[in-house]
Amino acid sequence: KKSKKVKLSNQENKEFTLLEETITDLEKQKRTIENLFSENKIEASKISKKSQELAEIMAVLEEKEARWLALSIKLEV
Repeated sequence: KKSKKVKLSNQENKEFTLLEETITDLEKQKRTIENLFSENKIEASKISKKSQELAEIMAVLEEKEARWLALSIKLEV
């Protein structure tokens, strides 16, 4: 039984490339905020806002990584 090589559609290929770029950008944003926290470079009045921003970035990052993984698995089938 031969397995049929699955290809991504043009739209999925574009999405896959965009996801890689988006994930890289989100990881940079996440690292930047984490570094601000670890170096105590955030004003006390902005800690809550930066914490919320970090949580939002992490949530979007998780969603994008899940979609990227789904497309990656589709490529491997």
